[in-house]
Amino acid sequence: MNERAAKSSLQDLENKYNKAIERNAILENEIEEKNQLIVQVQILKDELRGSNNWEGAEKTPKTKTKNANLF
Repeated sequence: MNERAAKSSLQDLENKYNKAIERNAILENEIEEKNQLIVQVQILKDELRGSNNWEGAEKTPKTKTKNANLF
C-alpha cells in the first residue's frame, strides 16, 4: 500500500470513528430522555392511583357484602 492510499484509508477510519462517537452521544442522550420520561410516567401513575383511591374512599359506601353473613 502506498502512502497516499494509507492516508486515505486512515482518514476514512477517522471519519467512521468520529461518526460512531457522535451517534453514541446521541443514543446516550436519547436513553437519558427515555429514563426521565419513565420517571415522569411513574409519578403520574402514582398520582392517578392516589387520586382514584381518594375518590373511591369518598364515593364507596361502607356496607357489608353478601358473603359476610356466610361465616
